[in-house]
Amino acid sequence: MENKKLQDHFQKTVFSDFPFAAWMKDKDGRYLAANQKLAEYLGVRSSDVLIGKTIRDFFDPTVADQISEEVKAVVTNSTPIHIEKEFSVNDGKRWFDIYQTPVVIEGELAGMVGYAWDISERKLIEKALTESEDRYRRVVEVSPDAIFVHCEGKFVFMNQAAAALLGGEKPEDFYGLRALDFVHPAMRDLVTQRIKNAWSLGDNPVIEEELLRLDGTTVYVDMVSVFFSYEGKNSVLAIARDITERKKIQKEFNDTLKALADSERFLNTIIDTEPECVMLLDTDLNFLMVSRAGLAMLQADSLEQIKDQPFCSVIPIKHQESFKLLAKQVFQGSPGTLEFEITGQD
Repeated sequence: MENKKLQDHFQKTVFSDFPFAAWMKDKDGRYLAANQKLAEYLGVRSSDVLIGKTIRDFFDPTVADQISEEVKAVVTNSTPIHIEKEFSVNDGKRWFDIYQTPVVIEGELAGMVGYAWDISERKLIEKALTESEDRYRRVVEVSPDAIFVHCEGKFVFMNQAAAALLGGEKPEDFYGLRALDFVHPAMRDLVTQRIKNAWSLGDNPVIEEELLRLDGTTVYVDMVSVFFSYEGKNSVLAIARDITERKKIQKEFNDTLKALADSERFLNTIIDTEPECVMLLDTDLNFLMVSRAGLAMLQADSLEQIKDQPFCSVIPIKHQESFKLLAKQVFQGSPGTLEFEITGQD
């Protein structure tokens, strides 16, 4: 009679067309009722075949022992259990979300009811997401560019390149520190506005920023930032490329250009004020600069009239080879002298 009451109670509660497996067992783990979905998973033609049988009739001893312990826990403790587990069923391995709870009738524990929802597809998606996250994290960790994530103004993630850029040993040393404290004071207003732009516009164009390292020295970077969700929180992801060496080379180049310009002005002053004939030739022996006295000797009105013209055009043919040999000697670092006449411009 007791079993009949359990069956009636179960059948009124669980419909045969439910999309998940459902069952009722007595205190000893024997099936009192089951739906067709459970029968399909266990590889039998009808749920009626399950009645009176236990889990040991369908699973190998190791798996059956595990399930029996779970059933025993429900009966002994009179508390429900909720687990996710993978099983080999009729059509292969599947993951199930399993819930079992005790059934009490007229104040006494009579058995238990349970269901198993197939979550195999969800598990595949979770696995794919986990693998994707792992691949992304590995790419970030080995990136030579510094990658930061800050949430509510504080660092919550950075890769090893970012820690090294800021003068630290490991990323964890920076977690919880204010990101703006590592921005040069002269740029903090601009960076604050860019953080707001990342929130409202979604991203920011690349700009040059000056950051502060732990030892107080500065480092120059090209920085781009985007709106980013980190662990479910609205955050900003920033990527920085160290351009300090490039800035150094650029400064040295600009200083060299300035020095060359200063030297050229100095040379022009000397040439313009030199009372004797002074001529500056390139490696092809073409005119580059000529003093005023030289222009007069060449019977030229201005430098533009003879600039880039061959010097050999103003000396006799008989002296041209000798002059070329002398020029080669001079370009190799040895001074020399040669007497020849100037014919002037034709």
